[in-house]
Amino acid sequence: MREKLEAELRQYLEKLDREAEPVVFDENLDVEKFRVEDRKHVAELMKSLPSYETIAAEDFFVTIEDYQIPVRVFTPDGLPHPMPAYIYIHGGGFVIASLKELDKLFRQMAAEI
Repeated sequence: MREKLEAELRQYLEKLDREAEPVVFDENLDVEKFRVEDRKHVAELMKSLPSYETIAAEDFFVTIEDYQIPVRVFTPDGLPHPMPAYIYIHGGGFVIASLKELDKLFRQMAAEI
C-alpha cells in the first residue's frame, strides 16, 4: 500500500520505521506534552498532502454487542461498483493522533486505491 502514497509521505514513514524509538509506558510520561509535540509533527506532514476534496466521508456507528464503534468511510468519487475496503485501526494507544488530524492522509489513501 505504501507504494501508492505520495513520495514524501512514503519516505517519512520509512524514516519512522528506521529511526523511531518505541514508546513504552512510563508513569512519568507527560502525556499532554507528548500530544502537543506529536500534533506539531503530524500537522507539518499533512501540509504536504493534497486535499482530495472530492472524497466523500460518511460517519456512522457499528454495534457490536453492547458497544457503539464509530466508523468513518472515505469513498472516492465515481466508483462504478462496490470496491474492496481498506480498514485502518488506529494504534495510537488513545494518546496520539486523531481522525481529524489524519483526515488528509485517509482521503489520499481513498483517492489512490
